[in-house]
Amino acid sequence: MPDKTFIFFAKGLATACLLLWTTVLCAQKYNFQHYDLGSGLSQSQVLAICQDKQKQIWLSNFGGINSFDGKKFNSYSIEDGLVSNSNFTIASDNDGNIWWGSNKGLTAFTNNGMHHYKFKDSINVRSITRVICDRNNIIWSLAKSKLYKLIHGKLVEQLVTSQKEMISNIEVDHNGSLYAAIYQSGIYKLDKARWKIVLNTSDAYVKDFTFNDKSPGTIFFISDLGLYQSDSISIKKISAPSLYSEASELTTINFDHHQNLWIGTNKGSFMLKGNLSRYFNENNGFSNNRILSSYCDADNRMWFGTDGGGLYSYDNDDFMIYDKSQGLNNEIVMSMAKDSNGQIYWGTNGGGLWSFVNNKIKQEAIYGKESAKLRINCLLNDRNDNLWVGTDNMGLWVKHRVAGKMVYSPVSVGKYLFFNLAEGANNIVWAATSNGCFYIEDRKLMRVESIHHFCSSVLVKGPDSVFVGSVSGIELIRNKKLDSNFKLGKLAGKNVITLYAYGPYVLIGTNDYGLFVWNTKTNDIKNLNVKNGLQSNTVYSIDIVGNALWLGTGKGISKFKIIDPGRMDLKSESIFNPIVETNQNSILHTDSDVWIGTTHGVYVYKTNRDAKVPAVPNTVIQSVWLSAKNKVNVNYTYQHGYHLPVNLTLPSDKSQIEIEFQAIDFSGATDIQYQYQLEGLDKTYGKLVTGDYVDYPSLPPGKYTFKVRSVNSAGLFTEPAVFSFTITPTFFQSIIFKILVILVFLSAGYSIYRYKIYQNNRKALYIEALRLEEQASVRRQTAEDFHDDLGNKLTRINLLSELLDKKIGKNKADEKLLIQQIRSSVAELYSGTKNILWALNPDNDNLYEIYDLIIRFGQDLFAGSGISFKVSANDPEFKRLRLPLGSGRNIILIAKELLHNILQHAGAKTVTLSLVITSNNKISMTISDDGCGFECEQISTGNGLRNMQNRAKRLNGTLDIKSIVNTGTTSQVSFPIPG
Repeated sequence: MPDKTFIFFAKGLATACLLLWTTVLCAQKYNFQHYDLGSGLSQSQVLAICQDKQKQIWLSNFGGINSFDGKKFNSYSIEDGLVSNSNFTIASDNDGNIWWGSNKGLTAFTNNGMHHYKFKDSINVRSITRVICDRNNIIWSLAKSKLYKLIHGKLVEQLVTSQKEMISNIEVDHNGSLYAAIYQSGIYKLDKARWKIVLNTSDAYVKDFTFNDKSPGTIFFISDLGLYQSDSISIKKISAPSLYSEASELTTINFDHHQNLWIGTNKGSFMLKGNLSRYFNENNGFSNNRILSSYCDADNRMWFGTDGGGLYSYDNDDFMIYDKSQGLNNEIVMSMAKDSNGQIYWGTNGGGLWSFVNNKIKQEAIYGKESAKLRINCLLNDRNDNLWVGTDNMGLWVKHRVAGKMVYSPVSVGKYLFFNLAEGANNIVWAATSNGCFYIEDRKLMRVESIHHFCSSVLVKGPDSVFVGSVSGIELIRNKKLDSNFKLGKLAGKNVITLYAYGPYVLIGTNDYGLFVWNTKTNDIKNLNVKNGLQSNTVYSIDIVGNALWLGTGKGISKFKIIDPGRMDLKSESIFNPIVETNQNSILHTDSDVWIGTTHGVYVYKTNRDAKVPAVPNTVIQSVWLSAKNKVNVNYTYQHGYHLPVNLTLPSDKSQIEIEFQAIDFSGATDIQYQYQLEGLDKTYGKLVTGDYVDYPSLPPGKYTFKVRSVNSAGLFTEPAVFSFTITPTFFQSIIFKILVILVFLSAGYSIYRYKIYQNNRKALYIEALRLEEQASVRRQTAEDFHDDLGNKLTRINLLSELLDKKIGKNKADEKLLIQQIRSSVAELYSGTKNILWALNPDNDNLYEIYDLIIRFGQDLFAGSGISFKVSANDPEFKRLRLPLGSGRNIILIAKELLHNILQHAGAKTVTLSLVITSNNKISMTISDDGCGFECEQISTGNGLRNMQNRAKRLNGTLDIKSIVNTGTTSQVSFPIPG
């Protein structure tokens, strides 16, 4: 747009805008929260503000950067890795990483740690004054009025129009498109890698600009010439109302989510919406400092960074405060009342009586100069619109009409301190005082007999009944007399502060015992205290508006939803609650507000707004505590800005770990609770708790994932914050150690078992050795006896037969033959007896003697037969092999049978005998010949072969006979060496 056109629109619309905007001077104090160095800020000049994906607020200042979770600030400086403490801007990208610019370049918190980015041209002493992320997650920066783009980890200069351009600011719209404001040129948009001008501002220096999401293409900007609104057709100047002339410079511009336009100035801020403008400074809860930055968070909360005044946040005007900043000379508001015209009266503790109407307050003149010193404890506006004023230093007064004018008249200026007033039937006013209970009838103060003690409150219930609260409980007055038969046992001895009627119920506020709800029909009494959601067990004031119960307590305001009025079931609701002490019976409500008197002014809550769903807070893990010994080999990185271990592994003997977490909440809610689960140990989430940390003193080996989520008063929660770690077993807990232990136990058990077997075998062997030794002794003795006895007898028979032979003549051939047969049988018997005696002798049980016997037998058998008998050498080692009793005889008999068969049937020329120990620890005896042989199928199963096979079985061996016709026969006996 040409320069002249721009000036025309600017001048032409200035007057119209001045007439269009209407100004409302508000006396109230708005809901601003202030944070400064005492709150934890690292420096009081807040230059830029942003919010991450967890909804944490991040700030840049000249002391480093800060994060804020709603409860505490975390500070980061050079000591934590920043390249500089002078940080001018901060932003969050689409992944939740935090980026900030300093006088030494660009830095970021990512989940891989803190990273620093330099300029590509290596000139790194540049102050980055703006950082922004577009919809493609590309990071853009401003430094020395030049635009830079982060490419492959380097800041690379980008031209919008020319090398001489001076870029004053950059911004993105709600679609994430990038815009740049160029001095004496205009505002340009990056569209498909090309810059296009969208607004010509050749006469202006654009300081800041923003977009209205509901009006695409509309840009609002502030410049050195003022505030402007533009679209594709024209530019309009918006003139700030003259009441704001003290704010001579505009510094920031921003829309909230309700399309309210917020303008920061050199002295506070103002908001524009429709035809309404609202100015905020120190007179209504804000600041008179220069506004350096503003930001609207995801929950429509506005944040303001000031020049030396710290950080401010503004939720909305659902909550307001009236205090000294609006002119009250005393902020302790003890009582309140409302007349039929909507005028509200406030009684203060030493500051007199004040009236509030049409958003203006003024002090009421009750009694001349003393009016400003009155301590007003209670107020009552009766049915005739008379205002009763109870004090503790000037008695009781009433405001009523006299001769057409409203005047204050004394009713009683005595010694009584008035604490509560109530109107009953027939315009009778009841009063609770420091010296009993009174009623006022025809402007006369009348005592209720029998009540002379301190009374705190009165409640008219029905035409003739009045309840009186005192330090000892509740009393009942019937027909202006004390009912001595009335007893309310559960309240006996309790200091009653306030009373309130609701249908059949009487609500009773006490000191230190909470709220009691008494059903006058059933006489049931319920108790509500801090365990059920009360801010304090001291309840000073009670009011019910619609289905909401409001309570003023010793630590602020509590609100409960009446779920079932018939049973007075209550549920705590979260409201903004600056911790402050309320005052006795100082509460009332209008059609739109609840007014509560406190020690710090009047607190006003909106009641006619749509019910808000309580915000669901995100959760972050802020620290993981480890013992000093465990920190040695642990790597740390920044996760969501917090310095946390990464890939944490701990040995099980040093597995203590403490995890601290926090809900991100700026509403001041006190009913946020937590649920956590340690996967690997817990199967589900645990019970709701209020603590913000958990300590695991000793964890067994395993892989763990800690999950924690915040739960609001409605039971809603978001995705949990997660932290994973591993506990490794010590050597004594490892699988190898367990296997070794099992093997040791098995080995020990097996060793014990084998030892017992060894002992048993040793014992058995010992017994067997004794038995064998005894057997050998018996055998030896038997052989000797048998040899001596039988040998002698056979020798005697042989001698006698020889003598008989000599005496018989030669002519007796038959007798000679018989004698010869007797001598032959004796010889055979003696020969057989020798074999038996040989076998009986235990000295012959070794393999050597057995084999020697077989050799000698064979040599004798084949001597003179013409058959060559060849044998293998008898190995002296055979003497070490002792055979069990009977084994040698079986071997010998098998060998004799085979040798006899060869001699009788084979027709052999050579016979070979061998005895060896095989490699598999067997004794093998082989007898072969080169005789005629035979067909193996024709082997007779006669007694000889059967006997040999049976004897081989007794040796646990086998007899194998192989024969080839006309070639010869080989017989082999194999049996194991006896164990």
